[in-house]
Parts: sequence; structure tokens; C-alpha cells
Amino acid sequence: MRSVVDLSSARLETDPFPFSVVPEALCNDVEQATLSWFERAAPWNLTEESFYSQYEFDMRDVELPSDIAELASGKTVAVMRELISELFQRKLRSTVDMTAHRLTAGQRIRIHDDYLEGGETHRLILQLNRGWAAGDGGHLLLFGGREPEDVRVVLAPVSKQALIFEISHRSHHAVSKVVRGERYSIVYSFHAADR
Repeated sequence: MRSVVDLSSARLETDPFPFSVVPEALCNDVEQATLSWFERAAPWNLTEESFYSQYEFDMRDVELPSDIAELASGKTVAVMRELISELFQRKLRSTVDMTAHRLTAGQRIRIHDDYLEGGETHRLILQLNRGWAAGDGGHLLLFGGREPEDVRVVLAPVSKQALIFEISHRSHHAVSKVVRGERYSIVYSFHAADR
């Protein structure tokens, strides 16, 4: 039986830092069920920090509807961990964080690298959106440095797409301002075994 999240087509890129994009990472029925729950009933809380303002919640702290619970199951996370370990040639601990994010019109995430001494070492961002169009904003941007003009990769927030990357002092990324609609994502954060 196929996992709800399929990362088998992941291929490692190294510029501007180690990452991989998987265009069709999520199965259709779970995508639709998750979007419906996010839009109607998910327990969003506004979080404001120096470089972002967004709605979020920890997916481990809530009872997920049965039709999307597999997104947080031990089996699904184990499959992700194994593939990410193989892709980046780094053993990962069983610890994983799972956070749902929602950006609404006017919100953005400024350039940052996610690096914290002793913190997460690898991240998987699963994008979920309904009817996204080019003018809606919310692009995921990867940079070669801290300067906005050093953008190297621009990823549209296409639903079911996954970005996997290694967190380091080089992993500069951002999300451009959302112009219309809502931009959803699920962020899985992994820890290397040697940290």
C-alpha cells in the first residue's frame, strides 16, 4: 500500500544549499481532506515574531480527523525519515516536530536560515493550497545569502509539492507576501543523530 506522502522521486540539488523538490508528494484524497479541515476546523493561533507573522499549531497536540491522521502516523514519519536520511546521507533521530502553517493576505516570512545550535537539521515542507494562481503570491524563495537580490530558486506554492532541505547557516529562505487567498503548509522538522 502506498504511503500518503510519497518522496520516492526526490533528487538532491546543492545550489544554493542541499535541497530537493518533489512535485506530487501527497495523494489527492488526503490533500482535499486536509485542506477542508484547515479551512473549516483547524485550531489556528496567530504567532508573531521579528521576521514573520502567521497562523500555526502543533499537529502533535490535536486529534486529527481520521481521514488525515496518517499524515502524523509513526509509519508515515518513519518512511519520511528513512528517505531523508538516505538523500542527505545522514542518520536522523526518531524525534520529529510537525507544525501546520497558514499565511493570509498581507503576511510573509522574511529571509532566515532556521539554524539553531543543537536544533533541527532537516526540514520537509508540504505545501497545500486550493486554486493557487501566479498573482496570489506566497512563493517559497531560496537564497545564496542573506540579501534579497541573491534569490536562486523560486517555488510556486503548488499544492501537494514538498521541499526537503538541510538546515545550516547557508539555508537562507523566505516566503513572499501572500496577495490573495490562504497559503497552507505542513512542516516536518528532523534532528540528526549526531547532534
